[in-house]
Amino acid sequence: MSVLAGKVAIVTGASRGIGRALALALAENGCHVVIAAKSTTETEGMPGTIYSVADEVEKHGVKALPFQLDVQDDARIEEMVQQTAKELGAPAILINNASALWWKPIEATPMARYDLINTINARGTFACSRACLPFMREAGWGHVVTQSPPIVLDTMAGMTAYVGENRRSRRRREEADVVVAEPVASVV
Repeated sequence: MSVLAGKVAIVTGASRGIGRALALALAENGCHVVIAAKSTTETEGMPGTIYSVADEVEKHGVKALPFQLDVQDDARIEEMVQQTAKELGAPAILINNASALWWKPIEATPMARYDLINTINARGTFACSRACLPFMREAGWGHVVTQSPPIVLDTMAGMTAYVGENRRSRRRREEADVVVAEPVASVV
């Protein structure tokens, strides 16, 4: 039996892709899983919903809670965590997987897009972690995992501000008298 059996996990961005895969892996290991994402209906370009993934999770003999969530909404985050505790038990695992991606050069990034990226990727992660931590502290056990957008420094140099740079791109910038500070994100 897995050490995770019977634990409760929340996975944001879980309606497709990596979030879906993580939700299913947790279910295979006996976790009850909250499928937290925005998608409640499938479209041609965006397969998967909180409901379809919840059905897949339940096939592993565990409980699933589909919960429509935009991580920009603090009240919904709090509601999700409280509903999780009431219906499944205290959250013991949080996987912050919801993210906003934007693969454009920094100069081509409108400030509104930058704000959206940071609101979802950094603030959303912080808000979800903040809401779950009291339950984890009370239980004396908990794990918070934060996913990151894929960062391939060799090919993404000079792209959106949350991507760092490698030595080669740094050298090119130094030769052009451009200084780019690499932002550092912190996680609770």
